[in-house]
Amino acid sequence: MSHVFLFHGKDIWKMFKSSREEKRHDIHSKLMSVYPGILLKFYVNTDVVDNKSFKFLEIPNTWYSTIFFIMLLIAIVLGYTTEANLPWWGLLMAIGLSIIMVLPIGIIQAISNNQIGLNVLAEMICGYVLLGRPIANVYFKCYGFVTMYQCLLLVSDLKLGHYMKIPPRSMFISQLYGTVVGGFMNYWVLRLIISSKRQFLDGTMEDPTGQVSGYHTQVFNTASIVWGLIGPARTFGPNSLYHPLLWGFLIGVFVPIPFYLLHRKYPKYRFDLVNVPLICNGLQLIPESYTNFIIMGFLASFASQFYAYRYKNKYNYVISASFDSASQMVSLFIFIFFNGIIQIKFPEWWGNNRESQGERCFAAD
Repeated sequence: MSHVFLFHGKDIWKMFKSSREEKRHDIHSKLMSVYPGILLKFYVNTDVVDNKSFKFLEIPNTWYSTIFFIMLLIAIVLGYTTEANLPWWGLLMAIGLSIIMVLPIGIIQAISNNQIGLNVLAEMICGYVLLGRPIANVYFKCYGFVTMYQCLLLVSDLKLGHYMKIPPRSMFISQLYGTVVGGFMNYWVLRLIISSKRQFLDGTMEDPTGQVSGYHTQVFNTASIVWGLIGPARTFGPNSLYHPLLWGFLIGVFVPIPFYLLHRKYPKYRFDLVNVPLICNGLQLIPESYTNFIIMGFLASFASQFYAYRYKNKYNYVISASFDSASQMVSLFIFIFFNGIIQIKFPEWWGNNRESQGERCFAAD
């Protein structure tokens, strides 16, 4: 938060004032105001959309507020009627955490395409205020972290539609359809995976490929025990080995200040490009098991942020969307043919044998 406040505080305040004054400095917003496409004519029966008509095309705040309060009411009811055991004030605290952090984390993500997670911070806060409630800790983490994650995902999709001159209401309705359908589809896929891979998940059999182990579910369960049942007060207490780590919160507030002062003193050296949150986030990223995502992420970043950004600028955002679409299509293909419906047995070879458990580093021997 201190990094964003120091380096981007003026821009945030400037955009806040311009939004209230309905001024649009972005070239895409100006183009949207006069775009005569058929989708715009669906909402406004005119060939040229003026400033007043453009405002009509924006998503009304009542749409957001209606969905928010309906979902908030459902979440409160579930907190008291299920085993969640999450009080209403705990739910509001989790959502408040997302509201506070969505802007600074969103700015960091917009600059670097790297999102800093709130899961550990949410678990720690809940561990202090709701000690002894591991299930409540899980719900608190979901409402505190996933709310922010979905918010930034929505903004990212709306921004992509903005670049493509798609009316915001059409984007919003499409995302609403996708959310509803995706909820049912995700639940169906979850039940299908559990039923077809139960022998691997419960430990009865060992997956020869080492891919189906319930690893993330185990991590989720372990986190609820560490933060919710044991609690951070014991883990980071005065007599704990990890107590000095709490000083990191205070140190992190002041670390960006020297770079800000250096940038003010020597602007041509671009000390503003020293992104302390990204550096700290990279220090704590330890590969879990498979590390091939590192080289693939590097190649994808090089293709989009170096080559396409410099030589194919107008296709840069299309490439980003194509990466997302391709990964989803490949995941669906793999699920249908190898893990779900058809279940073709993948051949076992050197690259996926159970002895290596996915590790291809010969130095490990």
